[in-house]
Amino acid sequence: MSGESENTSTASAEAANSGAHDENVLKIFQSAESSLHFKIPQYIKNLLFLAGFESLALIATMTEKNIEELELYAKEELKSIVPQQDYVKYYGTTYKNYPEKFKFVIGYKKMLHLLIEFCKSQENSVNEENKENMSDTVVKLDNARGIANSEAMPASSNGEKSINSSFDFTEENRTVLRLIKNWTKSRADQSRWIILNSDLDNIIFNTRSSVEKEITSQITCFCKSSCRVPKLNNRWVLSNFFRHLSAKHLNESHEPEKNKNKKITSFLKPTHRPIDRSGPSKINILQNEVIHPITRTSENYISNTALGTNNKDSVYTQNYEIREANTVESDVKYFEEEHSGIVQQLSSAESKVESQPNLQKVRIATSLEVDNDANPKRAKLSKWSTVKYSRTERLRRAREKGHQGQTLLTNFFEIAGHLSTIIQKNPNVTDKIISCVAHHDNWNNFSLDITSFQDYEEKSSFISSFLQRLLENAKGNATQSANNNKYNDITKKISIYLYYVGGRLLYETIYANLKNCVPSISTLNRYLESERHCIQEGDLDLVGLKKHLEERGISKLIWISEDATRIKTKIEYDPKTNKLLGFVLPLKNGLPIKNIFYATSAPFKKFLGRKAKHLMLT
Repeated sequence: MSGESENTSTASAEAANSGAHDENVLKIFQSAESSLHFKIPQYIKNLLFLAGFESLALIATMTEKNIEELELYAKEELKSIVPQQDYVKYYGTTYKNYPEKFKFVIGYKKMLHLLIEFCKSQENSVNEENKENMSDTVVKLDNARGIANSEAMPASSNGEKSINSSFDFTEENRTVLRLIKNWTKSRADQSRWIILNSDLDNIIFNTRSSVEKEITSQITCFCKSSCRVPKLNNRWVLSNFFRHLSAKHLNESHEPEKNKNKKITSFLKPTHRPIDRSGPSKINILQNEVIHPITRTSENYISNTALGTNNKDSVYTQNYEIREANTVESDVKYFEEEHSGIVQQLSSAESKVESQPNLQKVRIATSLEVDNDANPKRAKLSKWSTVKYSRTERLRRAREKGHQGQTLLTNFFEIAGHLSTIIQKNPNVTDKIISCVAHHDNWNNFSLDITSFQDYEEKSSFISSFLQRLLENAKGNATQSANNNKYNDITKKISIYLYYVGGRLLYETIYANLKNCVPSISTLNRYLESERHCIQEGDLDLVGLKKHLEERGISKLIWISEDATRIKTKIEYDPKTNKLLGFVLPLKNGLPIKNIFYATSAPFKKFLGRKAKHLMLT
């Protein structure tokens, strides 16, 4: 056992000796000490070497977690490996007698962080040198192969050097130009494209690649504006240059046409384009019906006024094309004359079908194309989709053709005039009409004396109770001034309901048409203020809550979580209670104290300067 301990002691001593360290690690520590101007303790060097941090890259990647793991390794495992007499070489003079409490003190931990930052900077400088050496080697290879583009693509200002061995920049320039031309052609009209096509050939491309093999192109437009575009994932991103073309050179083609309001006369312009029936017709084998063409006939229409002249007697005529429904006989005759070849084909097809009774009868239909010179791309529509054959137009034509005329209000003017003449010539007729109305049974119901709302239904069923009250209000307020109208509580409550449900505009309309029958909005507001229960700030309205529950038959066992019925975020004055609202009320036994912030002159300034305001739900 003594021999094994001596061997272990000898091995640990040799590991602790700095001369046994790797030369690279020693160089790292020496350069760090000379650059940072401090001496790294020997036990820190031994711990780093023993933990496996033997290179510049490993030390540069150390983190705070690695430092904590190193402390834990020294406290738990290292003391069982290193003999006790060598503790000073791995724990230092501070913790050589207490290795289980080992940790890096604040100053030495800061020293470790500075060492890590130094190693990071050294690692970055080594990587930069390797990149420069690699780029120099690639450039030499490119020059040896004789690539001509290396002279046309100088290194960028930030030190990047071109790598031209993997890219054909001439082909890339052609690709970019082709993309630009295709995009411009799709957005410019024909005349504009003829001009731009020659101008786009004058665009200058300066395509290059960086050390990271990022391809970019500096595009100089023919208007001397430049734009830099990248190539990402084998795709050129030309949106910036397209935006320049759209703003500077394609404004004419991109301006949307303004929708001008057309005059009514523009819809009445005569059409002089004849219908071309010489084109070939299409035969659809769908059904055994022939879709006949719609002929157009020209009719002359005479206007009562002459456009462009001041002569009222002058008239003008214009030819308007009107689509007219033809009879089946005329359509078949026209179809046979104009399309005799198609008719022969149809007849031969029908004979073949009839000769084969086992086959299902083929349904044949023909549709003739009517060319539209104004809009050749317009879809072919059937006559039922036109305005003439719409449901409203068909109903209108049927109504006009009918013998039953619509009764108009003016039809009664003649009768009313005769009655008025008779009444004026015979004064006795007026008295008879008034006496008949006065003795009529239904009229007497309007003068019923209604004293209560409950027994009204028993006295009369001719009119509703609300309408009866409106009549009473109109009769009672007819002799009063507008400022002295009287209304009972039932009328006011119903009016308030209409005001709340229908809104202000609806109630104003009702009030304007039922003068002296319903109260005004100002009267309703005064009634609400007088009947509304005033709740003061900080007052627990338990009586009102109990009344509310009893009226609705609700259980009196309730949970109250928070009172947020009204929130004040600013200081306000309440003229009814002469108080300042908006301050946080003080508490007594968990309940707010009311009647505190009265608006008196003495403590007013003190309240505003010192008391807290409501800034949240309370």
